[in-house]
Amino acid sequence: DAYYFNPSGGTPAMTVPFDIDGDRDVVIGDLNNRDGSVGFSGALAHTGVTRIQRGALRIGSSDNAPTASNIVFDSLDSERSAVVESTESALELTIGTGVGTVSWNRAGGFASSQGGAGTVVTLNGGTTIDWGSAANGFNGQPLQLGSATANAPVELTNNIDLGSAAQRDIQVADNSNSGSDIATISGVISSSGTVNHILHINRVDEDPFREGLLELTGNKTFDNSLRFDAGSVFAVDGVGLPTNANLQFSSGDDGQESVLLSNGTFSRNVGNGAGEVFWEGDGGGFAARGGDLTVTLNGGATIVYDDAAGFNGSAFQLGSRHADGVATLTNSLDYGDDDPTIRTFDNPGSENDRFVLDGDIINADGVRFRGGGYVIVNGDLDN
Repeated sequence: DAYYFNPSGGTPAMTVPFDIDGDRDVVIGDLNNRDGSVGFSGALAHTGVTRIQRGALRIGSSDNAPTASNIVFDSLDSERSAVVESTESALELTIGTGVGTVSWNRAGGFASSQGGAGTVVTLNGGTTIDWGSAANGFNGQPLQLGSATANAPVELTNNIDLGSAAQRDIQVADNSNSGSDIATISGVISSSGTVNHILHINRVDEDPFREGLLELTGNKTFDNSLRFDAGSVFAVDGVGLPTNANLQFSSGDDGQESVLLSNGTFSRNVGNGAGEVFWEGDGGGFAARGGDLTVTLNGGATIVYDDAAGFNGSAFQLGSRHADGVATLTNSLDYGDDDPTIRTFDNPGSENDRFVLDGDIINADGVRFRGGGYVIVNGDLDN
């Protein structure tokens, strides 16, 4: 037996006012409910598990945490948001299976509805997380950050060891009604993998994992490839994006933002080797955040659109919904008599976000700029 709580379209933020006890599980969400949140103003004294399958369990001063239960992240199909959503500035939890701990059966993680500066999450007292460990990590399951009801930043502070698994997944959810729900991993991310191992961002192209922003701050040392399908990642090259990591754009739709936001300079060769950048999906590109960004590919050589050492036939994406600075591409672009689509994105909350194409656009049988972004073409357009 279990108590089931499913937020509805009419009540996306549910509050349960009565006490719950007995040897029963409490289950949040199912496939048919929306990605809402559930909080308990009554006591949560049940001794069964507290299982989050879809949506968020709110915890804070007005929303009680379980007192005799283990919280289990158990995202349905590992494709639904299933998080603890804190309303406080700090959330400290221990990984385990005992009372007052959290564990991963399938995907799950953390979000903030603190409404201000956000929530800083610390696990196991700040020790390094072994991703593959059930006792001291995520049990090999995807880590989720953010939610459809989050309204503030969430930051995970622990160092994380990816280990040597072929793939690790981070799923970043977005609340389309909030511009503040940014996810950050500030600790060191290390690995014993190679460029053939992947740290995959938003491989699941389902709502709400489409337009979220993950910030990788602080020094990261993993050697894995960093691939993202949907949403955007902020990382400074050589800091949050390790020098040896291969950056891979893998959007499944040229209209789906798959953008690296950064500042300073980004200078890499195009390819799928260590320290390079590669297009393998339908689109990907760059935008500036936290300062202006200058991008130079292949040492400044002309980029051939459909070449593997170019955009590999993918749509070049300019700008981002999270950009706040000027990004400049110094290369010229050769479209080989094709009629390319250049996809642009705009941050409606910023007047400073724009993209500059400094080089020429050559051999283009017409160029279509699609989207709401502000683009300046300084070079010549040669049809």
